[in-house]
Amino acid sequence: MQPLTIGAFSIQSVHENTGAYITPADMFPTAPPEAVATHFEWMTPTFFDMPSGKLKLAFQSFVLQTPHHNILIDTCVGEDKERTHLEFHMKKWPWMDNLRALGLTPADIDIVMCTHLHPDHVGWNTQLVDGRWVPTFPNAEYVFAKNEYAHWEQESARGSERIGLTFIDSVLPVMEAGQAVLVDHDHQIEDGIWLEPTPGHSPGHVI
Repeated sequence: MQPLTIGAFSIQSVHENTGAYITPADMFPTAPPEAVATHFEWMTPTFFDMPSGKLKLAFQSFVLQTPHHNILIDTCVGEDKERTHLEFHMKKWPWMDNLRALGLTPADIDIVMCTHLHPDHVGWNTQLVDGRWVPTFPNAEYVFAKNEYAHWEQESARGSERIGLTFIDSVLPVMEAGQAVLVDHDHQIEDGIWLEPTPGHSPGHVI
């Protein structure tokens, strides 16, 4: 992806992996299968894998560079994470190499903003160091929407399989390190950069 420039802001992708991961029925459960099938031809091979019958998904973060901050939006699947979804389990994808290819190191990130707290959006929030999960970005403030955090905190406390270990290994360590802030869904990060509520995919989803 070429950098996208909007005024004084620049946006670049940090790619982690692309693959065929989900069936159309799982992605669009209320859509008639025959209606979805009419799109397979033009979607192949970029968006649809005909042999497996699955849609292709790209896991990627975005770096938003402003005159004042390097803002990382979502942190993908991560490394060494135990996950109930095998597609995300114990992966070793080149996300960190791709971040460095942009001329950035973890120490250069000022703000990490998670749109929501699903496993494929928070993985690189932390990394395993000497057997402990620690924040990957030592100088960053991590921004989580209050109601999104509250929902998954409750789900984790009651042992939900849906969240699995994600909250424990990729969210709590950031809170315990004092690097996270819980914000309202219309929080302003800086001039020209603010959150908008987009609930649905998750209760406290923001963009």
